[in-house]
Amino acid sequence: MLSQEIEEVANQSFALSVEPDGAYNFDLIKGNFSAEAAKQVLLTLVNDKLSFHRQADFSHRERYGIPKADSLERIKALEAVRAELFELLAKADAEGRRLTLKSEVKIVLE
Repeated sequence: MLSQEIEEVANQSFALSVEPDGAYNFDLIKGNFSAEAAKQVLLTLVNDKLSFHRQADFSHRERYGIPKADSLERIKALEAVRAELFELLAKADAEGRRLTLKSEVKIVLE
């Protein structure tokens, strides 16, 4: 069941649209999920962002000998969000609830 839910979302077509102000956007996540499927989708995104910032910090330390301050701040924030997500998703799962997720990406050319 879980893999079927994830596959259905993966097979959705998401188009890049242009807003009247010239910004571009697309739906990164859009759907209704079981708690387990929502956990897989959300934690994959958060974990990937954590990996990105950890790698950026590591690279910065190797090159300049000092930590990358903005990545360290983002890591701390993402770790807090991750912990909160675990609690929320455990509660939703225990109550047998489904979750509607929507995440839009907006791109502004400057």
